[in-house]
Amino acid sequence: MKNKVIYLSGAFAALLYAVTVILGGLIRPGYSHISQAISELIEAGAADKRFLDPLFILYNVLTGVFGSVLTSKGIKEKNRAFIASGAAFLVEAISGVIMTLFYPMDPRGAAPTFAGKMHLIIAGIMSLFTMVAVGCAAAGFRENGKMRIYSIISLAVIFISGATAAWGAATANPLLGIFERVTIGAYLQWMLVISVKLQNK
Repeated sequence: MKNKVIYLSGAFAALLYAVTVILGGLIRPGYSHISQAISELIEAGAADKRFLDPLFILYNVLTGVFGSVLTSKGIKEKNRAFIASGAAFLVEAISGVIMTLFYPMDPRGAAPTFAGKMHLIIAGIMSLFTMVAVGCAAAGFRENGKMRIYSIISLAVIFISGATAAWGAATANPLLGIFERVTIGAYLQWMLVISVKLQNK
């Protein structure tokens, strides 16, 4: 039972993230999931930052646990792709905790700060390692063609929608929130499915 719970850490992480974002939008007056970035929920000076920060940190901790599960599985099965995927998850998780604790997003219209610039840099690093994690996991499914194809399709959606979200942020597109949520949603659903799949194996 303990092992099953650990394997499901990825699913718990995905569900927690989704609930946190929805809850954050509900308790922040005027917040728009359509036009605003998720990071704006915990931007510098945000009223609900102290409440939401621990939830996002817990998400990253669970993601890190899932990364360690993949790494252990890769070592056990001598699957280097899974080891690399797990390592990428760990880098992403650690980066997420650091960003949440020390480098919040600058509010819209505010003068750029060092913390705000670091937020963008770390967010870029996290995006890169997200794709690395999914891509390596796809390669790790050596004997499961369906899961490999599913992972490749998920990666393609993450890449295309992620590029669109980056363009939306640079141009202040009014649909930025949707672009970003499609990207993160594609990643979260993949992590949930993979977590459940590994737990049942």
